[in-house]
Amino acid sequence: MTSPSLDIPETDQKLLRERARQFVLDYPDLHDLACDAASKIILQHTHRAFNPEKVYWHRFGSASSSSRTFTGWQHSGKPLQSMTLIELLMQHFSAHDQEASDELSLYGGFYTDGPDHGFFDERNEVPMLPQAVLADMWTL
Repeated sequence: MTSPSLDIPETDQKLLRERARQFVLDYPDLHDLACDAASKIILQHTHRAFNPEKVYWHRFGSASSSSRTFTGWQHSGKPLQSMTLIELLMQHFSAHDQEASDELSLYGGFYTDGPDHGFFDERNEVPMLPQAVLADMWTL
């Protein structure tokens, strides 16, 4: 048994295409917007282009001081929390982070390696201060 042919009038096809185009304009892809914003933030702070899908925000429970890192802190072990910069832009820092933003550089940072790497220091650090990124997020 064959299904009947669906002949859609050309005017209906045009109307559907126009509505789809308008929908895309009215409701842009949030991931794409966050990706663009992340790229701009990275470039603004580092003057280098990084893939924002590969820049991670990690939060740790402890830190060791380091004169070689941008933030002044290095970390070892698995982060307590980890997400890409794009995910961070979509979720935002927590209310506690915003109230205690001076702790962001101590217990967290931006890195090119994911959470399973084990060591987070000048070798994989993306030189951005979390407080500055937090401020940038409020301007979006």
